[in-house]
Amino acid sequence: MINKNLSLNNYNFYLIVIYIFWILSILSYFFLNEYVKAGNLVDGVKLGNDSALYLREAQNILNGESSILGYKSKFGYLLFLIPFLYFDLPLINVVFFNLLLTGISAWCLYKISTKYYCKLAGLICVMLFLFYFPIQIRNFYLLTEILFIDLSLILTFFIVFYKKQYIPLIIFLIIALVSIRPNGILFVFSLIFCTLYFLIEYKKKVFLILFLITLLILAIPTIHLINEYFENLNLIKSLNKVLGV
Repeated sequence: MINKNLSLNNYNFYLIVIYIFWILSILSYFFLNEYVKAGNLVDGVKLGNDSALYLREAQNILNGESSILGYKSKFGYLLFLIPFLYFDLPLINVVFFNLLLTGISAWCLYKISTKYYCKLAGLICVMLFLFYFPIQIRNFYLLTEILFIDLSLILTFFIVFYKKQYIPLIIFLIIALVSIRPNGILFVFSLIFCTLYFLIEYKKKVFLILFLITLLILAIPTIHLINEYFENLNLIKSLNKVLGV
């Protein structure tokens, strides 16, 4: 028992060390960003191609010049930015929030990895995530990528360690992911297939039939909603071409 507890404490210590070195690497980039190619920060943040668009549209919503309902697949990230603009907070606070969320999502990745393999694998996954520069530099960008990645890992954690009380949070995270980036809709389909697998695997025939009936009833309105969501792709017309309709 003593050896087991000692081993557990060692892994926790290693995890803390990884986080410390990650914070040091973030600080190093912050103070030495001018030496990184295309990595220069302005007031602590990096503006990507779409950053000006997000900031402008979020401000337009605050000013009452446009409606959040008109943005479809962008409204989640605009809602994320609005509190920072409303309270006139320096944009570096977005970076601090991103880093906090990245730290939480790394812990979620550790727990997921240790559940399916071992604690050493969890440490390796956390290191690969926290020290992969192309991902971590995104914490400083006013773009959707890092927020989407972090929320995806957190959602996966709540699905893997599923409890009934997590359902509202899982639904909230799915809505957030779908509203931040269009490809977040894939999580909905993943959950549908996972639910089907669960009902079939555990022979829940009554629930399986009810679930399939519900899917059939919701199929047509769901396709129209998805087609409207991906307005530039027009899924219905694409399907019609494929089917020769």
